[in-house]
Amino acid sequence: MHNGVYCGHPEAFTIPGKWEKTDLTWWLGDPYKPLKVMSRKYQFGLVKQALEKWGKVSSLTFKAAMRGRADLYVGFVGRDHDDGSPFDGPGGVLAHAYIPSDAYEHILEGDIHMDEEEQWEVWVDTLTVLIHEAGHALGIGHSADEASIMYPWYKGINHNLGADDIAAIQALYGGA
Repeated sequence: MHNGVYCGHPEAFTIPGKWEKTDLTWWLGDPYKPLKVMSRKYQFGLVKQALEKWGKVSSLTFKAAMRGRADLYVGFVGRDHDDGSPFDGPGGVLAHAYIPSDAYEHILEGDIHMDEEEQWEVWVDTLTVLIHEAGHALGIGHSADEASIMYPWYKGINHNLGADDIAAIQALYGGA
């Protein structure tokens, strides 16, 4: 099991924010850059599942975009991927995401970047990390509760939202 940190952005970079709408679109990154360990179809299914976790307990809805810019972008990217926060390769930072905020001039907000060099589905459960990073992309910071999906350290497979997670998403967007 990987015991690394989920996120490459320390709490100091977490600027509170939320989407001004509840119907969000999402797009899975470059279709011409497949991962060796999982098909695009499998990745698509994982992103959909991660977002559905948050949608089931809030007023948020999610629809996959067919092309172009969507509210949420998910990509498996390399070390230097032009956002000023390069990844460190396998075994370190797993992913990072940008919360909705004018601070990013709407360029990075809602982006979820997954380190393409991690051992996804071998040492790291992809769905667990996607649920966590989706929480950030929706405006939720880290939780001190170890049972929370938003706990900053990866502790193995966890596909459930904790009480802290549900309270946080409902405070931003209301209940289902």
